[in-house]
Amino acid sequence: MLGAPVIAETVAAFLDGWPGPWTEDELFGTHDPEAVGEAFARFCLAELGSPAAAGIFYEASIGCVAGLELADGRRVVVKTHSPASPQGFLEAAVRIQAALVQHGFPAPAPLLGPRPFGRTHATAEQLVDEGDYRDAHDPPVRAALAQALARLVTLTSDLPRHGLEREQQTLPPGVLWPRPHHRMFGFEATRAGTEWIDALATQAKELLGSPGECVVGHMDFTVKQCRFVGDELRIVYDWDSLGLMPEPEIVGNTAAHFTTTWKLEAPLIPTPDEARAFVAEYERARGGEFDRAERVRLGAQAVYSLAYGARCEACREPTATSFPSGSQRDGLARWGEEYFRL
Repeated sequence: MLGAPVIAETVAAFLDGWPGPWTEDELFGTHDPEAVGEAFARFCLAELGSPAAAGIFYEASIGCVAGLELADGRRVVVKTHSPASPQGFLEAAVRIQAALVQHGFPAPAPLLGPRPFGRTHATAEQLVDEGDYRDAHDPPVRAALAQALARLVTLTSDLPRHGLEREQQTLPPGVLWPRPHHRMFGFEATRAGTEWIDALATQAKELLGSPGECVVGHMDFTVKQCRFVGDELRIVYDWDSLGLMPEPEIVGNTAAHFTTTWKLEAPLIPTPDEARAFVAEYERARGGEFDRAERVRLGAQAVYSLAYGARCEACREPTATSFPSGSQRDGLARWGEEYFRL
């Protein structure tokens, strides 16, 4: 297939040294770079009307995403999504992403809604890679993220949202965790040694109770998903992370993780003071403070989402009692109780 070799090269470079499990196996039935490159090349020709001329980047996590230059000169991103993101969800997410672009929000313009791809679906959008990745421990970067999240919630307040429901909002009573987002994380097999994480998550979940009125939010609104030109937010990626949550919980989730990035050398988790500053900047941008009951939910969601991240980390070494500085387990162990009081 025309264009397949150039894509296969970027796939092979990304997978080199990775021992698995491979997301590609779940989505394509193989992690062979040539087969994956062939699938992307076939999609470009059939759905975008042009063969791939160059591979710009390739990454895999929950899904697989390729940045490509097409033979007609367009620079595009093709993302194949986890089966956990069904077609109806992707259609809703693309509609909201397109509406945000129309309102001037810094998101890439969608090119295609979900199309069949391998064992799941793929979407395509314009490739925007201007600007730099930044450290959100820097106050101007933190403020830009808080302001953008508040704007996102405001702009989507009147948009149709059917289809955006996420598993975490529908967990049955007595179930602490949703299905982990990647099959490398085995929560059931690592329960011994992680009881302290589960205890904090249980406390947080009890405080959250039943969901209240939900708004649209980006559930991975972290600095790793953003590029900046100076202190100005240029672009936000990963729009299949949209979902529905009460506004205080969206802010709590983000306040606990907005600094997370593996693209720079920086602590993954903000300090409680940094998290409180993020919340205050969000409140200024939205034009009002959260009330006491909302602050309880905000803090509880911060602890729960931090505990989920810590639980994922612990899958590699569940009985560890010391943790890398700046990691999610380190943050939860040091500040878990304080995060309840954001």
